[in-house]
Parts: sequence; C-alpha cells; structure tokens
Amino acid sequence: MFSGDLYSVLILLSAALAGIGIFYICYKRFEFAIFLFLLSPWIFSAFYTNYPEWINYELQTGINGYLRGGTLAMLGVAGLLKFITKWPEHKGKISLPFVLLGIFLLLAFASYLYSLDQRYTFIRASLFTTVFMFMLGFYSWLDSKEKFESAINAAYYYILFMIVINLIALVILPQRVWWWKTPSRFLGLWDHPNSMGGFFMLSYPVLLYKLEKTEGNNKIIVAIATIFALLMHFLTGSRTTLLASIFGISIWLFMNRKWTKLIYLTLILSVFAFLILQFIPSSFQRGEGTGITTLTEREDLWQGAILMIKQNLLAGYGYGTEAKIFAGQKLFDLQGKFFIASAQQPLHNGFISILAGGGIFVFLLWLAIIFIPIFKFKNIKDLPLQSFVYTIFLVVLLTNITENSLTGYMSETDLFFWFAWVVGLKASQSIPGVQSQPVHNEYKLIPEDI
Repeated sequence: MFSGDLYSVLILLSAALAGIGIFYICYKRFEFAIFLFLLSPWIFSAFYTNYPEWINYELQTGINGYLRGGTLAMLGVAGLLKFITKWPEHKGKISLPFVLLGIFLLLAFASYLYSLDQRYTFIRASLFTTVFMFMLGFYSWLDSKEKFESAINAAYYYILFMIVINLIALVILPQRVWWWKTPSRFLGLWDHPNSMGGFFMLSYPVLLYKLEKTEGNNKIIVAIATIFALLMHFLTGSRTTLLASIFGISIWLFMNRKWTKLIYLTLILSVFAFLILQFIPSSFQRGEGTGITTLTEREDLWQGAILMIKQNLLAGYGYGTEAKIFAGQKLFDLQGKFFIASAQQPLHNGFISILAGGGIFVFLLWLAIIFIPIFKFKNIKDLPLQSFVYTIFLVVLLTNITENSLTGYMSETDLFFWFAWVVGLKASQSIPGVQSQPVHNEYKLIPEDI
C-alpha cells in the first residue's frame, strides 16, 4: 500500500509523536518518569537473544542502545525542565553532593582530550549528564511526604512489573530465560544472570518498605511478590547479589529493631548455608572443580588493572574507558602467574573502574559524592525511609567490590543507587511529614545578593 520511503517516514513520525506524548506524561506526572528511569536499563537488555552468537554483537550499538540513550535524554530534559519551573520554590538551592557530581561530570568531559577512546568517553559522559539532569528535577519535585511515597510506589510498581513478566517468560519462553553459557542459571529477560540477581537484590529494600507501610490485602500482594523474588533470585546463581541481599535484609531488620525476625533469619540462613556448602548447585559453581567462593580470576584482573593504573595515576585513561586499558590481547606476569585480558575486559570492581578512568583526584571526588550523603542520611526521621536508603546504598557498595555496580548510568544498580541518593538527600532536609527539624546543608547555585 505504501512505498518503502513513505513507510519509513510514517514510522519515524509515529515514533516522534509517541516520544512527545511520553515526554508530556513524564513532565506532568513525574512518578511515571521515575518508573521509566528505573526501567531504562532493561530497555537495552530486552533485545538480548540468549544465543552464543550474541557475544559477537553485544558491544555494538544497535536499536537497543539508541532506544535507551533516547529514553535517558528525554528523561534528562524533563528533569531539567522540572528543575527550572520549580526555581521560584527552591531558588537554586541544591545539596553539596550535587555540586560535586556536577564537577565530576565536567572532569569526565575534560578527559575526552586524552581518552583512550574519545567516542566512548563523550557518549558515556553525555548520558551520565542526562541522568544528572533527571536527578535535579527529581530532587526539586520531592517537596512533600506524599511525593516521597509516590516515588517509592513508582519503584514498587516497576518491581511488580518485572517480577510478573519474568514469571510469564519462565513459563512460555524457557529458551530465553536460561543462560546459554550455563543453562542452570536463570537470567530471565535480562542479558546476564548477575543483572537479574542485581534486580532482585534491589527489590528487597522496596518490598520491605512496602511491607512496613501497607496493610490488609496490599500487604499480602507484597509478601507474595517477595517470595517469588527470593525463589527466582536463587535460580540466578548470582552469589554476590545473594550475599549482599542477605546483608541488606539483616541491616534493615537491625535498623528497624526487628530482633525476633533477625534471629529467625540468622537460623534460616545458617541451615541454608550448610546445605549449600554440602550440596553446591551447579548454578553456583564457576568452572570445573571450583568452589562457591571462587572469584573467577578477578584477583588477577585487579592486579593487572592496578599495574596499568600506576602508569597514569594522576589523570587516568578517560572516563568510561576502563574496559580498554589493556589495549588489546596482552599477557601479564603477576608474580609468576599469567592471565590474558582483552580490550573489552570489564574490571569487575566499580571503584577500580573509576580510578582507571579518571585518576586519583577524580577517584577521591567520587568517594566524596558517595560517602558524604551517608552522613547526611542520619537526619532522616522516618525510620523505614532511612532504612530503605541505607540498605540500597550498602548493597550497591558491597557488590561494587566484585562487579561494576556503580560507575555512572549503565546498570540497574547505578540508577537505583542514584534514586536512593536523591531520596535520601532530600529527606534529610526539612520536608513536612518526613523530618521534624530543619537541617542547613544546602548549597546555593546563585547567591541571594546577585
């Protein structure tokens, strides 16, 4: 009926109209923007085909990369516009960590001048900037107890959505949800079992918060969702995220003084750990003859990365280029041991990745961006909300030791961390219904005398 060119024009026009409509909804109902923000990493993973051939294409930018990049750009513009329209209320007041994060992004762009891969650095710094723009809008939008609840509800509905579609896929798409490389590991509709495990790890603080805040039939729904999350999480065989989840749930119970439940959890986990050590499931093994605590040669990789970092400690190799610091296939001698690292080798440590990309001074700035808010969160008077923020922080930072869980905008753990970062910073301010006393820890973008 239509020629090829006209058909393409109609598709582009439809996509543009859909984008404008979604943008309008995100701006008018910021809860939807939060939902889409947390969903955005899955937009990339949803296109994963789970075939061995995928490994030859996964590093190339395809429609999934453009869709995710476009989504983040749209959310960034919506956030910036929200921040600007809220200017009469906040008058440019933002928390100090926001200023530090802005400086970090400027330095990330500056590293383009000497980056190992200027295209990588520019794209990743630009997309991280769109996340920063969204966070500014999110921060200015959070001005009442009701909006805090709406924000966490958006995360809750996202979690329910992901649990439901992965349960459906488990039944009707078994060839998609079991990883081709290790068929005993469940990856769901993500691109790696560890990504699926990371999602479940991040879902527990939200579900625990909802269990604390809801009553009646709604509490039953939350409990059922939690049970399914636990069962599917175990199927992923993601050891790091399971251990971090146990730690996070324990912290939650401790902070909320649930002593009896903490004792029960300890007893259950002791029995569970004994059974796992006696009968190690294949999904928890990494290579023939390895144990449950094997780090899959990560120690050698970290030592090799440190050797490379020492050669350029002050400036690093450019933001976002940590996977390229080995510059092709190289053989490294580490005290008599040898290993091969490729040019696309992830470093499996978010802290080392930032150090490799930006150098020592940028790394110290990054630590300030992460840890200054932790001291501010003690001012949050709503105990479940405070526990929610601390738990997400702690589990992400714990997994960041063995995975690239916090390096910018790339993964689900990145975005959930920034979600909690914004919620915690704003809740530590004087917000009606969230905190009973004012705390003066804001920074003014423009002094009042100008």
